[in-house]
Amino acid sequence: MSRIEMIATNPEQSERLIACGVDPKSADMYWSNSKGVLCIGDIPHDFITEEADDDEDVPAWSTGALFNLLPAGVYKKRVLCNFSMCVNSNGDWRIFYTGLVDWERPLVDCVESENPSLIETLVTVIENLLKQGYSLNYED
Repeated sequence: MSRIEMIATNPEQSERLIACGVDPKSADMYWSNSKGVLCIGDIPHDFITEEADDDEDVPAWSTGALFNLLPAGVYKKRVLCNFSMCVNSNGDWRIFYTGLVDWERPLVDCVESENPSLIETLVTVIENLLKQGYSLNYED
C-alpha cells in the first residue's frame, strides 16, 4: 500500500462513495487528472457557473473527512448502536456499530467492515450505512 493510499481515497473509492450517494462537496481533496497528483482543497471550478474547470478531476476524501461523515451512533430496532473502532489481532482495522438490548442479550453489530486499509474500511462502512438507510454527517 502506498503512502498516499493511507491518507485519502483513491479515484475508484471516490467513485464508489459518489455512486452510493455521498455528496462530492464533502470531499476535502481531489485527484487532478491534468497534473496526476492528489491536491488539497476543492476541485477548481467557475464561481459563476459552478462547473469544474477540468471534468476529469475526481473528489477525494482524507481519513479525517471520512471520519467526519460517520455518525456517532445509529438506531436499529429502537436500540442505539454506537460507533466503535479497533485493530484486530491480524492487524486489520475494524469499524462497527454495536448496541446492547439488555444485559443478557447483546445486539449483534449493525454495520461493520474489516480491512488492512483504514481508508477502505471507512469507505465500506459508509457504503453499508447508506445501503441500510442511515444518514451521514454533513457540515451545513
